[in-house]
Amino acid sequence: MKHIEPRHLRTGDDPRPFPDFIALRNEMSKLTHPARPDIDWKRVGQLSLSLFEKNGVELQTAAWYTLARSHLARVAGMHEGVNIIAAMLGHRWAQVWPQGNHPRADILCGLFQRLHKVFRTFTLNAEDYPQLRQLESTLDTLSDTLARQALQQVSQIAPLLQQVRHALMHVENASEPQRVYAIPPAQGANVETIHAIVPTEKRAGAFLSGMLTAFVLSAVGFAGWYSLARPDALSALPDDRALSRTPDASLTGWHQGMLTLQNLSERLNALDGQKGKYLTVSELKSQVFAATLAFNKTVPVEEQLRLMSEQQTPETIPEAQKRQARQHLQQLITDYFALTRGVTPRQQPSAAASRRAVSSG
Repeated sequence: MKHIEPRHLRTGDDPRPFPDFIALRNEMSKLTHPARPDIDWKRVGQLSLSLFEKNGVELQTAAWYTLARSHLARVAGMHEGVNIIAAMLGHRWAQVWPQGNHPRADILCGLFQRLHKVFRTFTLNAEDYPQLRQLESTLDTLSDTLARQALQQVSQIAPLLQQVRHALMHVENASEPQRVYAIPPAQGANVETIHAIVPTEKRAGAFLSGMLTAFVLSAVGFAGWYSLARPDALSALPDDRALSRTPDASLTGWHQGMLTLQNLSERLNALDGQKGKYLTVSELKSQVFAATLAFNKTVPVEEQLRLMSEQQTPETIPEAQKRQARQHLQQLITDYFALTRGVTPRQQPSAAASRRAVSSG
């Protein structure tokens, strides 16, 4: 089956009117069928390519195409599909179908979870290293794109990216040739006998006096230098003019998320004992998704450190992850000193205003 390059593709519209999409959806519905019938992945790939040519590329068909290529061509196929999605979302975010972060997050979350399971079945060796490196780079680019749209956490791309990185380390370590070190035979050592000269009591006393004098002079000199060179403690603290303040959206994200969950809890409690009153699944999903997006705007430092701790060694922690945690800590320190120094805090929304905003959303 032929494959395609992202640069030859155009952004597609709603594919649901096309017969090929209906056939493709019926084939992919076998994933959730209780009997678990076998999926014809070759047919899935062919139907996807047909849709790409007739309608262009949209997220749902691209996700199914990525799954099909992963089953048919392992790492190379997975990279091919992910590369299409990364190029499409990176350059055509506003035009991609479906519109809205909620349906896009559902498609991506399902895709990354299934790719995570498929990747476990791969038997990797040194020949897969170049493709693994390309897959890691493309996933990293896609992760950055989703982070800019506040979808990095909810899409669950991180487990797949970490899985690929661990596979890279394993393949790289396994491909290194085993080194054998030859130890030359030990040669006879030339031993020179030195007779120790026992100092007299007079010489020992003079030596100790000289050492004590040198120590006192060094201590006095160091104390004088330290009193002049030591920076003032307050001047060494972060200056809110030197560090950027935490963005308003990041500062209030956790608060907005909690208000959304609290509002949802109150609506559910109000329905108790009222016959015929209920919340639809769509309403529940919308409320939970709104809260998740709000929480993703303010990923706590504790969560950032936990993700860093999952790496096997400090050297495997991505530089972007370390930089984000460091900047977050610096921003929080800047906000703390701005507040404690009497700087007027930013206007925070009242609880009533936030509740009205959540209810209207």
